[in-house]
Amino acid sequence: MPRAARPPAASRAGEAEVAELAAADALAERLAGLAATREVHAFDKNAADSVYQTLREAIVEGRLHAGDSLIEWHVARQFGTSRTPAREALLRLEAEGLAFRVPRRGLVVRHVSEHEIREVYTVRTALEALAAREAANEAMPSDVAQLRWINQRLAEAIEQGDFGSVPGLTNEFHQSIASAAHNSMLRRFIVQAQDWTRRVGTSTVSLPGRRSAAVNEHTRLIDAIAARDADRAEQLAREHMATGREFQLAAFRESSSRAR
Repeated sequence: MPRAARPPAASRAGEAEVAELAAADALAERLAGLAATREVHAFDKNAADSVYQTLREAIVEGRLHAGDSLIEWHVARQFGTSRTPAREALLRLEAEGLAFRVPRRGLVVRHVSEHEIREVYTVRTALEALAAREAANEAMPSDVAQLRWINQRLAEAIEQGDFGSVPGLTNEFHQSIASAAHNSMLRRFIVQAQDWTRRVGTSTVSLPGRRSAAVNEHTRLIDAIAARDADRAEQLAREHMATGREFQLAAFRESSSRAR
């Protein structure tokens, strides 16, 4: 049987151009869809800060995709600013590691790698373990009550199938442990680490086989904090994060294999 003729180079180039234009249009729509968020940030921030916060949230939450081009003039036009605040915002995203420069494309949103997931969980484990230990030493009864209340809301959300609320409640729980430690610096670092975890797009507590177990792990951790058992609280926090890391890696590998 004769082999099928390959399409001419001009045809292939035309198809590539069409695909590139379609991708550019889709990106323009995603940027335009951020207008409402930009207006919210613009109330209490200068132009550069509001552009930065809007783009950062969009990257962390997955509304801007890995590989999306962040072209200075395009961002400025979509957000109705001059190029100077757009340039400042993009430089901050690059410095934070959320975007990087590609030859002939400029700044693009970074992909998250398995290695980076392992790195962020190494950092998160250390932070969460420290927060749990300090909370066991410093927490007041009202802090413990707050932790139990958040965990109860999480359990109810899982029971009711409200998985959209699970990531926010999970992050709130871990931030509240740092608040119970009465260490604002520690809490800020935990929030930053959580943002990196959110970029993967999967809340491990939402995964089948992890839901009830995570709530039970939270309960044991709260009990250790309430009992002022710092060693046990730290160990439970480390075990909790190690389990979450393995679920996160498994979800990431499955998602990556589907994308191929």
